Amino acid sequence: MKKITKKSSTRSKHSVRCACASCKDPIDSEIWEAKQLSEHGFYIHVVPEHDPQSPSGFNAHTHGIDLIGHPDFQITLPLKSFDHVAAFFHEMFSRVKKGQSFSHGDIIHDLIANDYVVRLIDATECDRPVLRIIFADKDNNVMPHDMSPNEAIAQYGYSKTSP
Repeated sequence: MKKITKKSSTRSKHSVRCACASCKDPIDSEIWEAKQLSEHGFYIHVVPEHDPQSPSGFNAHTHGIDLIGHPDFQITLPLKSFDHVAAFFHEMFSRVKKGQSFSHGDIIHDLIANDYVVRLIDATECDRPVLRIIFADKDNNVMPHDMSPNEAIAQYGYSKTSP
């Protein structure tokens, strides 16, 4: 298992001008996005409030990975911190930059410690295709019919059939 230790950015959401506690100082989102693309190759957006496009209401996703010919990524399972979200996205982007390609249905065995797996599924975020990262439940299940209904709904949007 490769330990995820990538540094995350502090920007996670907002309108064109933002002065929230997360950002500390007012910034222009277009300038921030361009800087993140230049420095990291992508940026992370976390929708700050309940997102009706997300099965759980939580919607964290990347922008810019599509610029190198690979779909961006999305997480809909609310994680404990932005640093966790960022670590997964930075690791996935690092793998893409090294030439690895991901697609719908892929099961990844070396992203999380203790042999937990993740599954990637095709999803749509604001009318653009993304690969959603599905995290295993406590029993290491990633298929919706094997997960608890609440966990499957939070990530797939339904619980008893596999996409």
